[in-house]
Amino acid sequence: KKKILKNQTESLIANGKKYFEEKKFAQAEQTFRKALQINPNYEGTVDCLIKLERARLEYAERRIRELTAKGRVYMKLNQFDKADECFKNLLQMEEEKIKNEEMSKEVIALIEEGGKYFKDEQFNEARERLQKALEINPNSFRVVFWLAKLDKSVEKHTEQRIRQLMNDGEDALSKEEFAQAENKFREVDRKSVV
Repeated sequence: KKKILKNQTESLIANGKKYFEEKKFAQAEQTFRKALQINPNYEGTVDCLIKLERARLEYAERRIRELTAKGRVYMKLNQFDKADECFKNLLQMEEEKIKNEEMSKEVIALIEEGGKYFKDEQFNEARERLQKALEINPNSFRVVFWLAKLDKSVEKHTEQRIRQLMNDGEDALSKEEFAQAENKFREVDRKSVV
């Protein structure tokens, strides 16, 4: 199973890198996120998402310089309609940047809260905070990473709990405490369905 997950992850990363090279950033991000969900512990995925975010920022900075230069040239040429269009685009980009910074602060606070609940093994509360953060910013790879990590931890915690219940049930059976054994095994059934 681990080998299959590794192969799936590596295949998705390769596809994501191809999209990245083609400047198809949205498709690259989507592919890297899938890889992260499949295998949150695969370090290469996070590195790719960081590189992608850096490329987006560099693109935005180049676009700002380009629009500023064009706007100035159009002003000098008395082509005010074209200059106005450049400056409107700049203003829109600046408003988007401010909005993203405000969202980032809220998302970071929710991630920190989710992390605290996660460490205390209060998984439902952690998931609630992280889901809210994802609603605010569906493009936050940090939130996707934490949700994937949370899923793996819940799975591991559930497996450990089931093993403990099975051991307790078998122990109760060996002591001929049949009612207690039955309760333990029924709880295993409930945990297995979840």
